Amino acid sequence: MKTGDDDWDDEVYDELLDALEQKGLTESDEIELDWKEEDLPERFPKLWERFEDNPLGEF
Repeated sequence: MKTGDDDWDDEVYDELLDALEQKGLTESDEIELDWKEEDLPERFPKLWERFEDNPLGEF
């Protein structure tokens, strides 16, 4: 829920991580993108159609 308070709260963040861990989910620093550019049209057809020639969306 949005409270209007934009300050970072370590205690709330720690509570969130504890709750996720209790559900069997853990934080991970490892993100592996194991696809090649030629795979993108098949994996993400709508995004590819929109941004294929300009992947950063610069118009």
